[in-house]
Amino acid sequence: MASGAVPFLEDLAGRIQEEWRGKGQLVGEGTLAGAREIQPDITPEELWEALVGDEDLRALMMRVLDAARYTARKDKLRWLGAILGQVALDKGRINIGLVLTAALNDLEEPHVAVLRALTELPPHSSTLGQAAGQRVVLRRTRWSARAR
Repeated sequence: MASGAVPFLEDLAGRIQEEWRGKGQLVGEGTLAGAREIQPDITPEELWEALVGDEDLRALMMRVLDAARYTARKDKLRWLGAILGQVALDKGRINIGLVLTAALNDLEEPHVAVLRALTELPPHSSTLGQAAGQRVVLRRTRWSARAR
């Protein structure tokens, strides 16, 4: 190997490690924030014990980390973490967590623009539904916005 390649490879390895540290921090912040939506007083240690103490949650955690490898979007990293944190405290949602993780893995900027357009009321929304005597209300849930 050429002598110039060694410093280049060392620098590359350092940059990759730094990128992963940043991604891990964002996923971790999202995980704790998601868990605190369900249990506001949970500590990071309690959350970690919940995650590693369950085989299904460990599998979900690996899928979240795998999805994190392929994105630089900070919001996406936090969303992935939030899914993990919420499922950690509500294991009955493991299947929806798996589906949402897979969906987020494929979600890119054009998809976000479409979702934003679908979940925000248009400027003329004050007249929307009035002709039919209906009231339009958006209700936000943890993972979605949907018309009610």
